[in-house]
Amino acid sequence: MKVEGLPVEGLGKLDLELGEGESLVLGDRGGLASRILQCVAELIRIKDVRIWVKRGTRKLYLAKPDGLHPKWTVEKLLRHFKRIGKLNEALFLHEMNHLGLSVKTRLEELSEEMKVFLFGVLGVAMKVDLILTDAITDIMGAGFTERFLPLLEQKKKNKGSLLIASANPLPLLKLSDRMVLLKDRRVIFNGTIDQLSSFQQVVLPGEAKGIERFRLFSPMKTQSGVNALIADKATLHALKSEYGEDVSAQNVKVEEVIRRLLA
Repeated sequence: MKVEGLPVEGLGKLDLELGEGESLVLGDRGGLASRILQCVAELIRIKDVRIWVKRGTRKLYLAKPDGLHPKWTVEKLLRHFKRIGKLNEALFLHEMNHLGLSVKTRLEELSEEMKVFLFGVLGVAMKVDLILTDAITDIMGAGFTERFLPLLEQKKKNKGSLLIASANPLPLLKLSDRMVLLKDRRVIFNGTIDQLSSFQQVVLPGEAKGIERFRLFSPMKTQSGVNALIADKATLHALKSEYGEDVSAQNVKVEEVIRRLLA
């Protein structure tokens, strides 16, 4: 799958590509990532955006399941998905039994997190090639997300592709092949998790002038100087050439990098 010509601030246009058995996570606390997924799902159109999907690709868009009648039973929810297409019913029933539910359980008896989890499990159980999950792991909560992620991983192993939008991409790190981080409709990172792990934290002298000339991320003024993230050794070398050995650098965890980039 390819998406070409997505309008973003600063960069102008953003292109995305997702191969068979790969996952791409869009980390965004605004609404752009959700709109991208809706565009791929052909629910909306974005001007000048072109989408290329292999002929015969079966895709499924999963978002918060609004509009479900509270009197529906789990069995009726299952039948709803079976009308859409073929699915692995045994997988769903296994997860249902694990939660101590029966097919006669009404949706109104379930928490919001549990409903979203069951909805997600049904999506993974569908025999589709491309799953678009729009912020559902954000709603599930930590416990359900932890149980849901191995199901997504298995989908990948079976050559399914995943395009995921999330305001909190941290739990998705191990699942991700690539990650795009968006803030205020700007792309602040587009690459692999290995590239994210190469970020370092630097501290510059408080009186340092002209730091805007360098590729710094999330600069903050502190008592010890200017604290910022850098993405490559070339930037560190340039900073030390400019400001001398007063520039200190240290490794930083990927989770902290993501938090600061999205803050």
